[in-house]
Amino acid sequence: MPEKKNNSLSYLDMKKISINELMSEVLNQMLSGDYAHEDLWVNLIKFHMRHPENRGTVEKLLEQCGRGINAGNVNALVVQGLICFHGLDGEKDNKKAIECLELAMKLASTQAMSYRAYMHESGKGGEINYPEAIRLYESAIDLGHAGAMNDRAFMHEDGQGGDKNYPEAIRLYESAIDLGHAGAMSNRAFMHKEGLGGDINYLEAIRLYELAIDLGYASAMHNRAFMHEKGLGGEKNYPEAIRLYESAIDLGNAASIHNRAFMHKEGLGGDINYLEAIRLYEKAFKCGIDLSDNTISNLYTNIDIGSVIEVIWDDLLAGNTFSKSTMEQLQLKGKDILLEKLTDLNSVTGTSLYRLKQVAESSHPIARILNYSSDDKAEHTQEYEKLLKHIELINGQRRTLYSINFDEDSTLHKFFGRRQNSEILEMILNDLQPGNATDTHITMNK
Repeated sequence: MPEKKNNSLSYLDMKKISINELMSEVLNQMLSGDYAHEDLWVNLIKFHMRHPENRGTVEKLLEQCGRGINAGNVNALVVQGLICFHGLDGEKDNKKAIECLELAMKLASTQAMSYRAYMHESGKGGEINYPEAIRLYESAIDLGHAGAMNDRAFMHEDGQGGDKNYPEAIRLYESAIDLGHAGAMSNRAFMHKEGLGGDINYLEAIRLYELAIDLGYASAMHNRAFMHEKGLGGEKNYPEAIRLYESAIDLGNAASIHNRAFMHKEGLGGDINYLEAIRLYEKAFKCGIDLSDNTISNLYTNIDIGSVIEVIWDDLLAGNTFSKSTMEQLQLKGKDILLEKLTDLNSVTGTSLYRLKQVAESSHPIARILNYSSDDKAEHTQEYEKLLKHIELINGQRRTLYSINFDEDSTLHKFFGRRQNSEILEMILNDLQPGNATDTHITMNK
């Protein structure tokens, strides 16, 4: 029975709800068998898992999938395979992904067939196996699965598992388009744009890209933005390129983040903005885009390192990774600024033992910056030692404040009692030292 056209969210629908609501809505659609926005969901989860404040929400979504498996939902089993494949709950686990997908295949899931075929095609979890990928794709195609049509078409277009076969790629893309598959619309549009399997046809490429854009497909937004930026199919239109790149960025499209950074760097559609270019290049890097050594390094000759630190501060504290160029610049020029921010007794960061102890871990990027030295003989740099001494200072102050409360003769203890009005006490102590009040409990435990 052919796969039905999906009833997924359009891009306009997506703009009306929050990111958390969007992640939840797409998961619910996948659990009901609609995988139209699987790429979007994966990208959003990957991005939000990097930020500690979002991890609770993401973990709840992953738990929801687990409950679906326990309830016998075959789509939950497929989504679990997707989670393992991309490492959305931690480390990637291709073996477990295969187990989930092959179990779902036994329950007649065409989506599982398509995912498992892709793993064979890409050599994930084993050697590349084009014949097995083709067999599984075609089994799913026979059952009307639009995603398998799209992926098998791409193999024909790219010459994977055989010679390039544009007519067969076009046939399969158009079959998937008839079933409402946005990815096939975007891929067929690309063939029109590049003249693959026929003449270049910008008008038809634009028509198909815009159909896919209406369905909320981020790659189509990116490719249409590129056409506006380069003037393909019309005059260059930087404002529209920017609008579409930023729409795709909202949906986690890494290539759009990179291209928007390039526009800032070159001053396309506005003034040159090296600081925003660096911020976006680093965001693209965290999303898996490889950056050449000179992509960012050349920008640092035109910008103050302190301004960069302000822009990337939250990501630095969160322990996110940075490009080689940015790490080198921070190690050479940013130590004093970082140390000043970390030891500011009037800031939450400078008085939060929980945060400071995280930052001091040897694997944390800030620790690696502060402890960087061209002298391999030194165990720790002066900057790193100053951070450790600051942590000792805050730790001692917190212990003193709490020991006063535990002293039965102290005014503080007599007023609050050891267990009474603890919330008010924490507010007072936190006002004296504005870091997390819960830090004190961690420090006092033995």
